[in-house]
Amino acid sequence: MEALFGLAFAVLPALFLLGLGTFMGRSIERKHFADLKRREAAVSHILATQMKTFHQPNSQASPPMMLVSEVVISSDYLKSFVGAIQNFFGGEIYGFQTLLERARREALLRIKEQALERGCDAICCVRLNTAEIGGHDPAQKKTIVMVSLLASGTAYRRGSVEPVLAEAVT
Repeated sequence: MEALFGLAFAVLPALFLLGLGTFMGRSIERKHFADLKRREAAVSHILATQMKTFHQPNSQASPPMMLVSEVVISSDYLKSFVGAIQNFFGGEIYGFQTLLERARREALLRIKEQALERGCDAICCVRLNTAEIGGHDPAQKKTIVMVSLLASGTAYRRGSVEPVLAEAVT
């Protein structure tokens, strides 16, 4: 009977933390995705491209400017736990894809919001650089997964878009 209680006291806290981590992680992730969707709608008119040249630049506007944004997003307890198991057996860890998606969307949103604040309506030469900054801590026997994403681009003001559209239609 004592062995059963010992096992219960060893397993129940881990299951509780796993459940709490799952609930909180998913809740935070859903809220972040909803916030991203709302903010993306507000800056959807800003053109962001990887092209190295300016698309329809406005020669009368202020000079182009460099924009930089860095985002760090960490995984929740469940994703780290499942990722450690998947890493043991090998293969792609699908649970971490949402981390990269959230980081990419957040970083692009931040440079678009910076461009909007500076009166620009286009960004060219957008570059995204990722790095894993978390890792395995042998002293604590924990794996912390964090992704850092650096976005950069050149913001500028475009000229009139209507004449180009009229020429393309005719």
